[in-house]
Amino acid sequence: MPIPINRTRSKAKAGMRKSGNKSFRPEQKLVHDILKECAIGITELQMEYKPKSIVPLKGTDLTGIRSPTLDIYFKFEDTEVAIRLNGPYHDELKQERKDNIQQLFLENQPIPWQVFNFKYWDMQYVFKRNKRNLTKSELIQAYNEIKRSFIMTKIKLKIPTDEILNKLAILHCN
Repeated sequence: MPIPINRTRSKAKAGMRKSGNKSFRPEQKLVHDILKECAIGITELQMEYKPKSIVPLKGTDLTGIRSPTLDIYFKFEDTEVAIRLNGPYHDELKQERKDNIQQLFLENQPIPWQVFNFKYWDMQYVFKRNKRNLTKSELIQAYNEIKRSFIMTKIKLKIPTDEILNKLAILHCN
C-alpha cells in the first residue's frame, strides 16, 4: 500500500522563503554552479526539475506515487541523473520513507535513473552554504565533496581554474 505523500511545503523551503530567497536554496545553487562550471559531458543541467516521462509502476506498491521534484537534474551520456540535497529535515522518519520511495520509483523506471543523495552530515561544506557565504578554501572543500560523490561513476569534474574559482567565489563567498 503506497504511503501518502504530504503535500505541505518543506521546512527547508519555508526557511528559504522567509530569508527572502524566492527560488533556490543556497546549497542547491552552489552544487548547480559547480556542476555547470566543472562537470565534463553533462547536458540539460536544471534545478527544481519535475520529470515528464515518468511511468507509473503498476503491480507494485509504488503505483499512485506522483513524480518527484528533483533538486538538480542532468543527463550524462544516456543516463538521467537526479541529485537530491538532504538536509536535517530528511532525518525525520516520515521524510526518510518518502525519500526512499522516490528513489525506488526513479530507479525502477523502464530506463533507470541514477540517483545521488547528498546528505548534510557527509557534505558539511556544501551545506554550510545554507547558513552563510563560504570562504574560498571552503568553496574548494565543497567542490571536493561533490567530486567525491561521483568517484564510483563515469561522471568527472575538471579541476577548477583560478578564473572558475573566482567566478564561483563572487556568487558564494564573502
